[in-house]
Amino acid sequence: MTMAGQTIRLIDMTSYDFSQIAASSTGEINVAEHIDVSQWKSATLMIRVHSATVAEQSATFKVEAFADGYTHEDPTLQYANPPSVGSVTITQSNVAEPYFVTKELTGGAIGAMLKVVLSGTQVTNQDTLSGVFSIDLALKDE
Repeated sequence: MTMAGQTIRLIDMTSYDFSQIAASSTGEINVAEHIDVSQWKSATLMIRVHSATVAEQSATFKVEAFADGYTHEDPTLQYANPPSVGSVTITQSNVAEPYFVTKELTGGAIGAMLKVVLSGTQVTNQDTLSGVFSIDLALKDE
C-alpha cells in the first residue's frame, strides 16, 4: 500500500528579529496563510532553527498553526480567534545549536485551510530575541 503525501515549503531560511518587542509583550508575524489542506487527513509542521539568540532566559519563540477561515467570497476578512491546531515553543535551552522539531497537527481539526504564525515573547526585559528559521508542512492522506 502506497501512502501519498506532499511537503510544502512555508518559509525559506529567513531571519526574524523580535528584539524591539517591549518587556511583557509578544510580536507576531504571519509566515504563511491560506494553505489549502482540504485533500489531506494529517499535517506535520517541520521547524528548523538554523541559529538563534535568546538573551533572556524566559523569552520564547512560538510557531503555531491555526485553522484559517479564508474564503474567496470575502478575501480581506480576518477572522478573530481562529482555533489553534498545534504549536511549538522554542526557548533559550533549545537554541544552543541548530534545532529541528516536528509537531503533528490535530487530526480532524485542521479544517480546509491553515495559517502559520511565528511569535516572539519578551517576558521580563527587552533583550536580544532573534533567529533564523525555515518551516515546512508535511501533508499525508492517512
